[in-house]
Amino acid sequence: MDKVYLKARTIKMKDELLKELILEKFEIEREYWHRKEIDWGIVTEEEIPKTMARSTSYIHDYDAFREMNALMLV
Repeated sequence: MDKVYLKARTIKMKDELLKELILEKFEIEREYWHRKEIDWGIVTEEEIPKTMARSTSYIHDYDAFREMNALMLV
């Protein structure tokens, strides 16, 4: 059987990484994932291809649209 490897990633704009509050939050997040023995890391906009970001945005928009329609039907 193939082994499954879990990874957790936080996405933040590069200039946000200079803010002390953000760094404190990341330390809490890092420790959380460390205790669960899951690889954790930070991804910035420089590491995500623009086409992938655009495609992901479309998926999120569609999902939000579906949720809104579901609420209207209730």
